[in-house]
Amino acid sequence: MKNQMKQKEANTTIGYNLCPSCGRPAQAILADDSTYYVGCPMCGLKNGVCADVSDGLTDEVEEMLRITWNRRCIESTYDVDALEMLRTIGNGYALVRTADDYMVFFTERFEDIKQFLAKGLDVSYTVYHMIDGIMEPLGSAYLVWLGSN
Repeated sequence: MKNQMKQKEANTTIGYNLCPSCGRPAQAILADDSTYYVGCPMCGLKNGVCADVSDGLTDEVEEMLRITWNRRCIESTYDVDALEMLRTIGNGYALVRTADDYMVFFTERFEDIKQFLAKGLDVSYTVYHMIDGIMEPLGSAYLVWLGSN
């Protein structure tokens, strides 16, 4: 990667998890060197994910890197700054779309997860319990919902 990356295109997009280091939105950037980056511009895109797209940027590559970024975030330890953006002190529950590891809902109360699930499941979700910035899966939302009733 070049020391100074020139941006051709920057796009903050819904569907990307927040940076686990600072809590800011991720960006997808196509650089002049034909590298497509997904990550946090504040913490450094080198900490994100990237792919060479000299043969052209396809929807499949964009989706693959979005999912890879989201998965990396779920597997990371969330720093204090990111926890502040989630409005938590490091303990809570996250509802994550199973297909792409996108965190759709975060709360400190398990009751809120149950209320969200009571609206009906349109897609498959996984429920995570965050303890001190580390996310641990509790199971599929359906199983968690069944167990809580």
